[in-house]
Parts: sequence; C-alpha cells; structure tokens
Amino acid sequence: APVLQNISKQRFFIDPWVARSLIYLFGSGHVARHVADLTGKAGFSTIVLDDRERFVCQEFFPLSDDIVVLSTFEDCLSGLDVHEDSFIIIVTRERRYEKTILRQALATRAGYIGIIGSIRKRDALFRELMDEGFSIDDMLRIYCPVGLNILAESPSEIAISIAAQIVLIRAQRNAGRKKPEKTFDTPPVGSRKTA
Repeated sequence: APVLQNISKQRFFIDPWVARSLIYLFGSGHVARHVADLTGKAGFSTIVLDDRERFVCQEFFPLSDDIVVLSTFEDCLSGLDVHEDSFIIIVTRERRYEKTILRQALATRAGYIGIIGSIRKRDALFRELMDEGFSIDDMLRIYCPVGLNILAESPSEIAISIAAQIVLIRAQRNAGRKKPEKTFDTPPVGSRKTA
C-alpha cells in the first residue's frame, strides 16, 4: 500500500508497483472467454493461445493482452517467458491437446498449472503421465480440477472459480505466504465440465 516515509529529513510518498502476473490461457471456448474477461479485469496480463483461428480473435477476447493462433499444440510453450510467477491454464477442447500442453508445462518453472476436468479425468491423466516417467512431485504442481470448489456448473461459474483461485494464489504470493494447500476432494456431480 502507498505510504509516507521520512528519510534524512525529507518526506517521500512511496507507491509500490508490482508487475502484472502473466497468464497463458490455452483454449478459446466458452470457459476460456469468461476466464480471459475476468483475469483482464482482475489485473492479470492474459495471453490466449489456441489452434482454431476462427475462435482466437479480439472480438471474443477483448480484454486479453495478446492472442496467438497456434499451428499445433506441439512445442506451444517454446519461446514463451514462463517463470515462477506465470500461470498456465489449460481449457482446451480435447484431452489429447490437454496432455500435450501439460507435458510441456511441467518442463517449465510455471508457478501455477491448472487443467479443467473431473477427478476421474485427473486420476487417469496422472496415471498416464506417471507411466511416462513424471513424478509425484510433478503431479502435485497441477491443479485439477482447476478452480475453487464453488459447485460451479456453467462456463461463467467455472471461470469465476478459476479466477478466484488464481487471485487467491497471487495475493498469497504477494503477501509472502507459501503456496496454498491443494485439496483433492471430489467435486459435486455436474461440476467442472470441460470447455
């Protein structure tokens, strides 16, 4: 918060500046559109990435900082500035794309990796990734189902749950707290529908 500080008989007004956290949002469906809108309004720098040119446009993502049309999801994180303060959110249309992006995300230093889906989908995905050589520690980096459990069902409600989770994590980071504990409780039936 801004403060007045006395230093060597001079008074200074100090207004701290914090760089905007960066979100890489993979997918351009209904959930992604709502997420991008909320994260833009919440002060995140949001970059939308998808391979469907007709959906990845300024009309659908007016508050996004950048929109990237990918030719493929293979090597889609190459050249991106992904660091500990980066958020990767995966809300693509097909499981095979999600897994491709997730493998790449785990090879980065991203401080947050979230993927939409159910507990059943998560468990199957985690088994497959561990069969490929990923570790338990890798799995613990993944938020799946992504978002806070608020009994969300519609795309806008799911987006609110995702935005709330990343706002919470950003606030805890800014306050110097440790990463919040994840819970793997089963969400109610109907929650966490895919994009």
